[in-house]
Amino acid sequence: MAERKKPARTPRKRKPSTGAAKKAASSRQLYILGGVLAALLVLLLGVYLGMKAAEKNETAEKKEIKTPLTSVQEEVVTKDNKSATIDEADKALKLVMFNLGIGSDSIKSRKMDDGSIPVATYTLSLPKDRQKELTAELQPMLEEMGFKTTLADNLSASNENGNIIIEFLIEKVEKPKDMDKPVILPPNAPKLALLIDDCGYSVPLAKRLAAIKYPVTFAILPYLPHDAETAEIARKAGKTVFLHFPMEPLSYPSTDPGKGAVLLNMPPSIIEAQADNNVKQLGRIDGFNNHMGSAFTENTKKMEQVLGFMKKHTDTYVDSYTSGKSVAYDVCLKEGMKCGQNRKFIDNENNETYIRKKIMEGVALAKKNGSVIMIGHLRDETISTLEKHLGDIEKAGVRIVSIKELAHKK
Repeated sequence: MAERKKPARTPRKRKPSTGAAKKAASSRQLYILGGVLAALLVLLLGVYLGMKAAEKNETAEKKEIKTPLTSVQEEVVTKDNKSATIDEADKALKLVMFNLGIGSDSIKSRKMDDGSIPVATYTLSLPKDRQKELTAELQPMLEEMGFKTTLADNLSASNENGNIIIEFLIEKVEKPKDMDKPVILPPNAPKLALLIDDCGYSVPLAKRLAAIKYPVTFAILPYLPHDAETAEIARKAGKTVFLHFPMEPLSYPSTDPGKGAVLLNMPPSIIEAQADNNVKQLGRIDGFNNHMGSAFTENTKKMEQVLGFMKKHTDTYVDSYTSGKSVAYDVCLKEGMKCGQNRKFIDNENNETYIRKKIMEGVALAKKNGSVIMIGHLRDETISTLEKHLGDIEKAGVRIVSIKELAHKK
């Protein structure tokens, strides 16, 4: 038999040893772990740098925040005392003039030189005493705003933004030779009484009114900043003091008569309380008249109430006559009080020519009717006109008297 041949064997591949395989797997894991750690470090570094940048920005923003001024002079606002502008100084000047009752027409000119350093020059026409009042108020205000000031004949102020010069023209009132000569009037000469409303907001104007030698009457609104002080100024000067009693106008509530007003819907107990409190604001009074009150003075019942309650404080009332339908004067007479009635407002327009014209119209009424009561208001232009022209009334043959002299019973 033929001998059988054994099939040839395919040689088998040798497997790597177990130790080598483990070593390779471990290397791969370390490589992956290293990559993860590197990525994490990059991420953490980015977060850290981002936080530092945000903190830096926040710090920069905080440095840019400016603290507002703790004290601001009413309407005159400055962002920085060292950087107050000429426009802000202009506002300061006008605010002081308003507070002192000085009319804007006292500014005769304002010149602006727009050079590298702007210069604003104002020319004001004021009496010497008013000039002192203005500079006494304005100079410290400008210094608080960062201006360096100098006061001689004029007031000057300067800072890094510009210069301000306020020049004063002193008003010269030429007196006629016979101005101080007393006017001799007959006993039966017609009479005129003048009542000045809205007193209580300006002490300088009150002092000027008190200095007028004629017997003008102060009608003082209660609850104004200087109501009691004004009443004392008037009393010391020997002037008549009236309570200017706020009452409801026809245009109420769109027009507010002010604190202390009596209204048509108030019960008698509230009206009495208002009357008592209003008088308490001023102290002793010589009489009273109504402030506004066109609606209230048309109502007989309400006028009976307010006049009845006021009897314990005064026996004198003057109807301001703000309505042609007013019954206030007639009710006053029925109540047995001393009563008067306004016949002319002298300063519905705020200029000297108009006011003097109305005064002389009052003179004509006094000559026609024997007497007249007129009403003006505590304003610079009105007081200036009275200072200059009240003497003209007596020169025209009419005696100026206290309003109490013209108030009468039925």
